[in-house]
Amino acid sequence: MEIITSNKGNDKITFKGHMFVIKHEGKKYYTWRCSKKSSLNCPAILHTSVHKTDPVLKITHHEHPSEPAKIEVAKAIIKIKETAKCSGANPSQMYAEVVSQLDDYTRARMPVEETLKRTIRNYRKKKNPIDPATLDELEILVSHQSFDIY
Repeated sequence: MEIITSNKGNDKITFKGHMFVIKHEGKKYYTWRCSKKSSLNCPAILHTSVHKTDPVLKITHHEHPSEPAKIEVAKAIIKIKETAKCSGANPSQMYAEVVSQLDDYTRARMPVEETLKRTIRNYRKKKNPIDPATLDELEILVSHQSFDIY
């Protein structure tokens, strides 16, 4: 079992080649549903403790086969986004670096390079403030550090 981040910033659990998203947060345990519930009407349900440990499948039948390569693709995309957050590297370089570490089967399931490069640019644009058009819109953030006067 592993916890990864979804596109919306929520937790996803990977368990036995399937991905699960949160359905209900109870006092004693969390209920997770298969991430293919809406697209394939998959009935699989997973319970974990409130600390997101000790997974127990409550409804074990999936309407689809497990996809470990898809989980690896999701992890690779998360890695690209994390790199984009703190690095000014070229999107092509980030894509090439992450994809070079994947096996051929997983690499074949990655989104098209142009799509991921667009995702990186959008992610950076969302995380960075907008350039001000006027001086009134300019905000200068000063940390409370001591400055030496010479």
